[in-house]
Amino acid sequence: REIHDNIGQKLSLAKLYLNMVDPNNTVQTKEALKEVVTIITTSLADLRDVSRSLSSDLIKNNGFIKAVENEINQLNKLNRYQFKMIVTGDAVFLKAEKELVIFRIIQESLNNIMKHAEATHVEIKIYFSLEGILEITIEDNGKGFHVNAMQASNGLNNIQQRAKLLNGEALISSVLGQGTIVHIKIPYYDNK
Repeated sequence: REIHDNIGQKLSLAKLYLNMVDPNNTVQTKEALKEVVTIITTSLADLRDVSRSLSSDLIKNNGFIKAVENEINQLNKLNRYQFKMIVTGDAVFLKAEKELVIFRIIQESLNNIMKHAEATHVEIKIYFSLEGILEITIEDNGKGFHVNAMQASNGLNNIQQRAKLLNGEALISSVLGQGTIVHIKIPYYDNK
């Protein structure tokens, strides 16, 4: 989504500048090419940021919380959403494979919000309980939907199936006009 909305738009602008170049007007050509170089340079930097957020190395080296923070920072740059993340409890580093699946669950939830919710505010709460349960709540103020009608959706199924892979569960509740809440519970006691 970031590639499409941000980088794609910048590259389209660069193409527009190049299409307007008049080979007979060297001053205008130099200015247009200078602008195109600037656009491509920032596009490459943005692409590097996006690829870092998708990289499992970030999760392996820094944990899924840092990866989620990076994802949120990228999305906040769009100025279309206001993301907030709250982490409570004593954070525990989980096995890298488990953290990657958790990150993908959160990423899928955020993708669903951006594609369908028409939300402006998203809050992610991550709670490490003393009972060894990781609880993640992702709440948006979007348009909501009928959960029963959407049970067959690939995005929702991906969230639920990935939670099951980790011996957890994902509960999805939504009210039309009031937004959606994805609540995930995953045990982490087997990581110690």
